[in-house]
Amino acid sequence: MKKTLYEILESMTPEELDLLPEDVFQADVPDDITVQHIRHIVAEKTGVCLADTARISRNKTNTRKTLRRIAAAAVCSILLLGAGVGTYAYAASQKEYKNALAFFYDNNLSTKGLTKTELKKVYRDFFTFSFANDLTTNVILNSRPDIIPGHEISGDETEWDTTMPSTSISDYKTPLYYEYASVFAPIEGTKKEVFEKSTFTKYRNNEKIWEIDFTDFSINGYYCNTESEEDPVLVYGTQPYTSDITDKTARLVALDVDGTILWEVVQNNSSDFDQIQKVLRNSDGTYMAFGRCGNNNEISLCVNKYDKDGKPVFSKLLEINDHAIEHVTPSETGYLLHLSSYVTIEFSRVVKLDFEGNIVGDFRYDSEESDFYISDLSEYDGIVYISGYSTPKAPEKVKDFRQRNIFMLKSTLADTRYADEAISDEELLALFRKQFTAVLLVCEPDSGTPKEFYSVAGSVGDEVYVTDGTVCWFTKDIIDSDYSYTPVIKDGIESGRLDTKYAALCRFYANIFNTDGTFREQKKLDLMTELKWGY
Repeated sequence: MKKTLYEILESMTPEELDLLPEDVFQADVPDDITVQHIRHIVAEKTGVCLADTARISRNKTNTRKTLRRIAAAAVCSILLLGAGVGTYAYAASQKEYKNALAFFYDNNLSTKGLTKTELKKVYRDFFTFSFANDLTTNVILNSRPDIIPGHEISGDETEWDTTMPSTSISDYKTPLYYEYASVFAPIEGTKKEVFEKSTFTKYRNNEKIWEIDFTDFSINGYYCNTESEEDPVLVYGTQPYTSDITDKTARLVALDVDGTILWEVVQNNSSDFDQIQKVLRNSDGTYMAFGRCGNNNEISLCVNKYDKDGKPVFSKLLEINDHAIEHVTPSETGYLLHLSSYVTIEFSRVVKLDFEGNIVGDFRYDSEESDFYISDLSEYDGIVYISGYSTPKAPEKVKDFRQRNIFMLKSTLADTRYADEAISDEELLALFRKQFTAVLLVCEPDSGTPKEFYSVAGSVGDEVYVTDGTVCWFTKDIIDSDYSYTPVIKDGIESGRLDTKYAALCRFYANIFNTDGTFREQKKLDLMTELKWGY
């Protein structure tokens, strides 16, 4: 009867094992079903959602900023699951080495360069989940070339950045910034309001420079080149509905450095509805407007190109329906669009376009265990940086991304454990922090495949920008939380439902590292924000 390697090793004495050369198991071995299963799951986990395995203690004094133990931890848990804990559960001193060898062999792990002592230390790391030995990480990465290394960033002993302005994240990048707002007037005798105007304001060092009003369209956003104030600022919006206007057209306005209108475009892609959602300036001075257009039955994505004087160059409809454009960034070969959809429950889809507006790539970042939400993306020197955050997977029936964000939190709070007693502030904060993990994916632009990632537990990823070889990734760390509920009253009678509100207070951090992956520092900023649900 044929014996397995484990049975052969089991029958050997410690003296016989000592006679084995240390590199006896370094030869390549064929993958079995378990290893194939492991690789499939590992590729999925590490490529998308390793962040949900990251657990960063802010109470420890370890100030080491960049670790790759996250990858090792995730793989180890899968290896143990695939191999069966019972098979290697015991490790008496005389049997530990043979158990370690069998474990390495059965899971196709490399023993290259390891002494017997080191091999046993790595083996112990797998079962204690301490991952205190960097050799464990090296073994994992050497054995699984498809694993993406992860770096966890801790906020321990972070110094304050006293130069941080107190207005917005935009101030941290540049003293020049813009703001816009819309004003609505009440309709007498009703509870309704009517659009009155939109204002667009330029600031420098928190001082207002100029302000301009638009009464014929509501501002949706703007584009500016923060590195060159002399370049035009493009303001875009949508014509509001009125009693005599039922078709909504998009507006695009170019302003000079003094706020004077250079040119204006009324965009209508032969549809009942037209909306510009993002605008970019090409290196040749032309402009790209990305948005949606269509009718009540079908809304498609559209791309419009204009020359430097606002004259149309081309207009193109994309074969993508029921999506909104959340973010756009230029790439070396075109553009990257972050899309979201409540219909298909997609919040982390990235579509790549060439310079003519044709779709040349379509990437999705999610998994069976987690939901991943993109907050921002940027490309620099051929590398794509995607900022976002992961949360535990919510059921498919939950469509709204804000409700998906806190589904597990709501489920926990609705549990009988908290039905008749108040939850402490410490417990509530711990639940909130457990819900969110900030993630920064570093990806290849052609395939969209992540090369590595950074994560911060208990946080939400925010903006990311790259310049002069430096990556600045903003994260929002959850430092306080609130939870309240009141019975819903309808016609003076309790409806049996609860009006529940959730809130989390966050502090901004700036995580700074080089484009080669070297982590430099983390700055704690004097800037707070709130995340709210149910308000």
